[in-house]
Amino acid sequence: MFSQRPSIDHRAAHKHFLLTEAIEQKRRGYTPETDEDVTKFWNRYWLFCTENHPELEMKKPGQKPRGSDWPVFKPTFLLKHLPKSRIIHKLAEGFIDLEIPEELVLSDVELEMLSIGATVQTTGKSKAIRLLSEPINRSESFDIQRGKVDESLLLAIRLLAFSEKLVGNNR
Repeated sequence: MFSQRPSIDHRAAHKHFLLTEAIEQKRRGYTPETDEDVTKFWNRYWLFCTENHPELEMKKPGQKPRGSDWPVFKPTFLLKHLPKSRIIHKLAEGFIDLEIPEELVLSDVELEMLSIGATVQTTGKSKAIRLLSEPINRSESFDIQRGKVDESLLLAIRLLAFSEKLVGNNR
């Protein structure tokens, strides 16, 4: 017996299939792969936040990939008075940022920022009023990091309170 070689039409159809799949995958974009440990951490973080610090108004997280590391808070007050602003907890870096539009004036409140230990960082097309916190590992148990999470969320609340001064300064 002799082996049957695929016809040119069969190879062309296969190449067409591969190219079509590649184009579709590019069109759909990145599809993150869920990490169960990270998703579990985020859900515990959310539950703790909503029970102990509801003023941050954290939205319930869905499935999270391994690299998901930045819980974002968009409290109603912040969105109403400082549109395009948000508070971000950068877990592994150990930062809590109040991200504000670049054009927002800070001059009258800079001394107070220093008194709460904040610095101003440029972050892309915005600036961040940053407080340092303990780094947190989203892949480890929430329970052993609960104290660090609570301290970090208290810093986020501090930034939320500080944002009220920014509103008065930019009227």
